[in-house]
Amino acid sequence: MQIATYNKDRSMTPGGGGFGPVADDGYGLSYLITGHTLIVHITSKKSAPLTSASRFSDTIHESFMEMKALFDE
Repeated sequence: MQIATYNKDRSMTPGGGGFGPVADDGYGLSYLITGHTLIVHITSKKSAPLTSASRFSDTIHESFMEMKALFDE
């Protein structure tokens, strides 16, 4: 199994757009699966002190890496 690259380049916006957070202290999340590529678009409000789209992105990436490790065993 090959692992896709992890790209946190904020200037890249996946085709199809995304979603804004429904709650002021929540996240908006959309994803697109195409072939062997998964594109995740995460948003949060800067005014919410406990949310961080960057931190959430890191957590999602870590979770996918853990799932990959399970399949590689």
